Amino acid sequence: MPQRIRLDRDHIAFLESGVSIVVASCGDGGGPSLGFAHGCRVLPRGDRVRLFIAEPHCPTLIADIRRSGRIAAVFSRPDSNKTMQLKGVAAEIRALAAADSRSLSGHIEDFIANLAIVGTPPDLVRAVFSIEKGALVAVEFAPNAAFSQTPGPMAGDRLSI
Repeated sequence: MPQRIRLDRDHIAFLESGVSIVVASCGDGGGPSLGFAHGCRVLPRGDRVRLFIAEPHCPTLIADIRRSGRIAAVFSRPDSNKTMQLKGVAAEIRALAAADSRSLSGHIEDFIANLAIVGTPPDLVRAVFSIEKGALVAVEFAPNAAFSQTPGPMAGDRLSI
């Protein structure tokens, strides 16, 4: 089993803030599947992450995660371009918990505020994140690698977590 990492308070605060989250996995042939997450919650010990994905919008991504358990997620703040990538294993699809719903609404409001700084209308963001109740699933995984992806000389460097 690959080594797992434990996220610290600063990394958790970043991941749970109003960031854009792009999620990827891979199919049987190694080709990528992609989608967007609607938020993130790091579990209390910092060794598991839950992403909230609209299953009807990302059926291939969800199927690939179910099959392989492999996941990569890129978290980026639109107002600063600060970006972090997590890779993980043992990803599982789960139902949302009450704590997930609270995290989800806070994340979307923070994301709207960050995008407003760069000129994106809040109504547009709300429309994009508008989904039917029950369409979201939680994808829970154990991060085993973290990388800085912020543009600049440190982009691609492994974070020592």
